[in-house]
Amino acid sequence: MNCERTDQAQPSRPPLVSSFLLSLTAAPAVPRYLPVSPDGTLPPYPMTRKQHLGFIDQLRGLAILLVAAGHVFAYAGATYQAPFSTIHPSRDPSTVTGFIATSIFCNGFLGVLLFFGLSGFCIRWSHLHATRFSLKDFYLRRAFRIYPAYLVWLGIFAVLASAPAWDITVHALLIHNFTIASFYSINPPFWSIALEWQIYLIYPLIVWISRRVDSRFILIGTALTGVGAGMLGTTTVQNLFHSNLPAVLSVLPFWLLFPWMLGFYQAERLYSGKALKTIGWWWIALIPTTLLVESYPKIHVFRVVLWSIVASQVLALWCRYASKLTSKPFQALGFIGVVSYSIYLGHDLVARFYPAIERALSLPRSSFLGGVIASLVCLPLFILIGWVSYHLFEKPGIQASYFFRKHLIAKKSLEEPGV
Repeated sequence: MNCERTDQAQPSRPPLVSSFLLSLTAAPAVPRYLPVSPDGTLPPYPMTRKQHLGFIDQLRGLAILLVAAGHVFAYAGATYQAPFSTIHPSRDPSTVTGFIATSIFCNGFLGVLLFFGLSGFCIRWSHLHATRFSLKDFYLRRAFRIYPAYLVWLGIFAVLASAPAWDITVHALLIHNFTIASFYSINPPFWSIALEWQIYLIYPLIVWISRRVDSRFILIGTALTGVGAGMLGTTTVQNLFHSNLPAVLSVLPFWLLFPWMLGFYQAERLYSGKALKTIGWWWIALIPTTLLVESYPKIHVFRVVLWSIVASQVLALWCRYASKLTSKPFQALGFIGVVSYSIYLGHDLVARFYPAIERALSLPRSSFLGGVIASLVCLPLFILIGWVSYHLFEKPGIQASYFFRKHLIAKKSLEEPGV
């Protein structure tokens, strides 16, 4: 018999706080379902939280290849101004062709947006499959996933860049995107790690809002917020405010919250047994539209929204046809995806030595062909860096995560390793 007194006074919480905590820890309202089949209706194979989503690794591999190719083309001087750019515009056919080709096949910005969409998808997917959600567990897991490898590479690049103490400090705290001076200072790709972590910090708020506001309004709001943040970084607005404050605001997490939320809602659709949201093959028309937007500086800020939709459609279609993407090239893409975070952290190390590589191999420069050849030369180096970093720094951090969480948090609240 339970002899515990039930009339004992319990500590009270404000209604808003109680509602907020309940929205995080309560079981999801949607049923646990299986992923959709290629026709978007029935599940092709069982999938649970404990099983790994193989197509996610393939998409991570695709994203890191886009990012790395974009940086390699920059190393090789194979960059092309937009045809209608205010800086050295050119309508030469070779320039226009090069601009279109690099914007599609080595679009590092699209790769970053795909990473953010995948992050939103995986975080929400894990949450929906957790029997009980714990904020302590969530942040420990995220910290161990990001920090160990990040801190190692931060130390390496800080030494190479002879970075001052204040710069290392703001990078270690993941607030280096708060100032323009530190945004790209130690290692340029680090900027997105800070934005990612800051989105994690507001994730409880995102969940709370998502259970009270229609998803369409949230997506429209985050899209407009992204455009507004981008506009704050424009020269016109900066001159209006007579300071660099707008430029700082333009690189806060609100800028790329829209692609993250697209992944968030795609995970909810898949979890509820629905096909991931697509707009048919009409999304392909977004590519030339986005390229046109890229070409005009006055409407350039809308590219975040358009490329984010493209990235979301890639995620949806890849998931839909995942059961068919099992050939060797896709397996190789999945392998690259497994070590993609380590590649992202360390691949810019190649940039420090690329001029020597270019001279030693007599690589062509400032041409699309030169960029392609440089990519083929650098890709094995990127994969090697990623593989070594993953096994030495990233994987031990993931393993340490479960050990510490097991001893710090009740076992029933732990999330099993998954996506």
